[in-house]
Amino acid sequence: MPFDKSAILHVFAVRPARDSAGLTAFGNKPTNLQPWLLHFLVAGALTSYFDLLTCPVVTFGVPIIFLLMLHGSDFLSGLRRIVACGLSWSFGYVGLWAGKWILASLFTDKNVIEQAIYNVKYRSGFSTSQWEGSEAFTYRALIVRNLGVQKIGLLLAVVLLAACVLYAAAKRTAVRTGACCAAALCALIPFGWYLLASNHAWVHYWMEYRTLAILVYAVTSVGVILTGPPVKHL
Repeated sequence: MPFDKSAILHVFAVRPARDSAGLTAFGNKPTNLQPWLLHFLVAGALTSYFDLLTCPVVTFGVPIIFLLMLHGSDFLSGLRRIVACGLSWSFGYVGLWAGKWILASLFTDKNVIEQAIYNVKYRSGFSTSQWEGSEAFTYRALIVRNLGVQKIGLLLAVVLLAACVLYAAAKRTAVRTGACCAAALCALIPFGWYLLASNHAWVHYWMEYRTLAILVYAVTSVGVILTGPPVKHL
């Protein structure tokens, strides 16, 4: 795994899990969302610096799913956490990009902001330029193209989820529907990213498929919620 990806996954997925588990073990329950909002703000900013549009939203999708599982939230509480942390992450991610554009425009003779706006419009379109093949595509074709690379992982996740559903049904376990729906909602994050960066995801599908790791994690997390013991609300 390249250095940038391993560092990002450790800082934004493994470390929050370790720290939060430690707080809970010692009886220090985080009663508000402020520490997490700061975490996602910094995560978004550093992702903007380290990740070259490979799979940036992974640093939001994986930790937010873990946060939902950790807090055992119902659907409305989970939705509020997703929105609040998503806005914080977006502010850090977009803010650092915009800051670099502004500084570059101020200290160079180039209008970097104008160039950046053009590139954003191009990378969010559903066509490619001549030097990238001159082809038009649909959102459906874009999704199929990326899903085709990750189909094995997705298939295994679906099989695991089906096994968890059967296990919960056999044990007649009380299903925490709200928590399951909140975690499942995060499975839509990759598809939102593909919509915003459609051209980029089409041209660079060979690396953008990694964003679907959020989908796999969300599906398996629903399985964990179905079969796991009830989680105390923190």
